[in-house]
Amino acid sequence: MQVVVFLDLDDTIFQTVGKCPTDEPLYAAAVDRMGKPLSFISESQKRFLDWISKDAIVIPTTARNFDSFRRVNLSFHHAAILSFGAVILSPHGRLDEEWDEGIRSQLNRRRADLESIERQTSDKLKQQSSDLRVRLVHDFEMPVYLVAKDPGGDGTKLELLRDIWHPFVEQGEYFLHWNDNNLSLVPAFLGKEKAVSYVLTRYFKGLSILTIGAGDSLTDRPFLAQCQFVVMPRKSQLFQSVLLERPRCSAEAMPPMT
Repeated sequence: MQVVVFLDLDDTIFQTVGKCPTDEPLYAAAVDRMGKPLSFISESQKRFLDWISKDAIVIPTTARNFDSFRRVNLSFHHAAILSFGAVILSPHGRLDEEWDEGIRSQLNRRRADLESIERQTSDKLKQQSSDLRVRLVHDFEMPVYLVAKDPGGDGTKLELLRDIWHPFVEQGEYFLHWNDNNLSLVPAFLGKEKAVSYVLTRYFKGLSILTIGAGDSLTDRPFLAQCQFVVMPRKSQLFQSVLLERPRCSAEAMPPMT
């Protein structure tokens, strides 16, 4: 039986230095556009990744676009799910053309709307003298989703932007991903869980497999639900929601579970 692990990356298997444990060795896991180390994998995370990689096919399942994914210094040898499921790379590292054909047409139809929301958002933030940064993320020349961060690293300031974007979520056209200093407005027809379902059918149909999902965010729940077993970091939004206390991020900010 083949083990297949769908692995979220940021804040699951590596993170920025401020979120790293202080009592373990750290190793550079991803770099910024200038090649400077930006995210780090701890000794325990590295041990976990080495362990599962020996006996399993590990499939990155991430919000990172292709450009950002290429700056990850970890080795993966099968398919990859990027940009909240907008992009699937084949085991040979090429764009999965069948998946791309369906998603690209939908995203291109959403281009004007995404660009309009980006402009409206920037205007409203200027009116309120906010220094939050908003940009439209593209992948393989497709407009995919909007992402916002506070340049000072204070994720609580994103509540202002959540309120601005709430009407778009209420209309059912988008869902919100909010974890720490990262707030994204994502078209509702996307979702890691849809891509995971496709990958299982496309690359593992008819095979005897055991599936494991690993993620840290509330918005990872739908793709984790596609798997037989689930792993979550102890100090994560998802762990807090499931085993500790009520999450800060409301249920309405999550895509529907199917």
